[in-house]
Amino acid sequence: MIQAAPGKQDFIRQVLRADPDAGLDAINRAWRESGREGSISRSSCNRVRAAMPPGEGGGGGDADSRPGSSPGQRPAPAPPADQSRGRGTPRPIGAMVTATDPMPARAEVADRRDALRGLEEGLDRLLFRAIGLGDVPEVEDALRGARRLVILAGLPCRPRVAVVGASADRAKFGNKAVRAFARAGFEVYPINPRADRVEGLRAYPSLDDLPAGPLDRVSLYVPAAAALGVLDQIARRRVGQVWLNPGADAPEVVERARALGLEVVLACSILAVGEHPDRL
Repeated sequence: MIQAAPGKQDFIRQVLRADPDAGLDAINRAWRESGREGSISRSSCNRVRAAMPPGEGGGGGDADSRPGSSPGQRPAPAPPADQSRGRGTPRPIGAMVTATDPMPARAEVADRRDALRGLEEGLDRLLFRAIGLGDVPEVEDALRGARRLVILAGLPCRPRVAVVGASADRAKFGNKAVRAFARAGFEVYPINPRADRVEGLRAYPSLDDLPAGPLDRVSLYVPAAAALGVLDQIARRRVGQVWLNPGADAPEVVERARALGLEVVLACSILAVGEHPDRL
């Protein structure tokens, strides 16, 4: 039996976890929105869905019978994420730690983090449904912007990201990623051994040449062979997430990254911060 490529399997799982009602058309629209080529077959979608637990978007069923698979048919609203978590009332999203509250209780910090995570997941579901409709770009932009603000609200300070494969060519994704992260409020470190500056920012030959300190993200816009050579550098630093964008997300790269204990995200990091490659 022919199986879907691992990259497609991971992508299908990601979409179904965000929106269990997503149909084949919605999944393929999200696939194209992520900058990938080709399409996902109905049989591949059905096999992945059948293998997933019901609570994570599984439970079988034909992809074409899902609400998101028929053009113009609006999926039923997903139930709100469970925020109870057994830790009492969540801290308000806008609450700030002040000088009179220097050591908030751990439970309150955890509640706020969980509330933000639930809000981000809800926005993900709405965004995938908006993409499924296909004709509401203003709604998509608004949802991406809201998601970006939620992500930034969950970080204690200005987030730091290194873009491996950053380019001075504005038509390339490695350049668009630098601009997208900068617009989103990130402190951006372009990585390119053949460039001095990218979008006015100092470029570094490698991750080993960066200033000391942790990185919230490393985003790779290089071919799989080059990505494999960068993973050891990433493992030597304190890095929150490693984003393998289309082209860098080959199975051998994912396997090696996870073997090194890295937290891997298979997605387009430009879309994730609320921008769209076609509009940069």
